[in-house]
Amino acid sequence: MQFEVHAVVPYIIFMELRELLLKGIMKTIVNTSSNTLLMVKQFEIEKLENPTKFKKIIGGYATSKLALSLWTQAASQTTSVEGIEIRSVCPGPNKTPMSGSSGMPIHMIPIRNLFFSAPSKGVARLYEAAFGVNRGKTGVFINKGKISLVKFMQESRNVLEKVDSIYKLEFFKKL
Repeated sequence: MQFEVHAVVPYIIFMELRELLLKGIMKTIVNTSSNTLLMVKQFEIEKLENPTKFKKIIGGYATSKLALSLWTQAASQTTSVEGIEIRSVCPGPNKTPMSGSSGMPIHMIPIRNLFFSAPSKGVARLYEAAFGVNRGKTGVFINKGKISLVKFMQESRNVLEKVDSIYKLEFFKKL
């Protein structure tokens, strides 16, 4: 489910809004990713849909955010030709209902209360990623306002092909 929510659904939204983006002036997509993707030690595309273990935050969540950032990078090769900029961005840790519930390991709750920011800070980071100093950059992952390298970039095309095939098989045909 995490792969679907964090990587496939943003792709479906992108594909469904693509024609409108092409008619726009500021053709920019900001995908909300996470710096947890930097903690992923191994990446196996086969396990995206069917993970073998569940680990909060560093498991399916981190891997699905990595997949999002990977397909964002691969898609940028086509979107840049069309004048569309696409980036993935970590808004940072925010105090949201999700970070205070079952998605967060119990030992992290005190840390959340001390170190996580108000959602407005995350929104500001997303806004800055769209309109700030990284405007004009495409296919990048932005963490704390700076472009950061993402591991497993050699898998970006495979991830894009995977989410595109899911889109075409599960969503596009049903319209």
